Amino acid sequence: MIFMLKIKDGSDKVIGSLSNGGYIKYITKPEKVEFWAKTESTSSVTLDMKSNTMYCIKGEINMGFIVGRQHLTIMDNKICQEELKETSAIVK
Repeated sequence: MIFMLKIKDGSDKVIGSLSNGGYIKYITKPEKVEFWAKTESTSSVTLDMKSNTMYCIKGEINMGFIVGRQHLTIMDNKICQEELKETSAIVK
């Protein structure tokens, strides 16, 4: 199942599609940013982004009434880097 992970920046710019086992790398200037995904419901997390800092948000899909319901959570960076090793991501 694929869902759209969006950034709410006044223009609701889509930054990518996230599927099982996938990842999206997003670089931004330091600011408060709300990331969200929507199907029949909406899930969002807000991060106060700092310079030279990595943040990880995990997207999961659970069964909903008609379509999957997404759930976004902020992850611990150590756990995130371990999980990224299982993808094609290059973690520095």
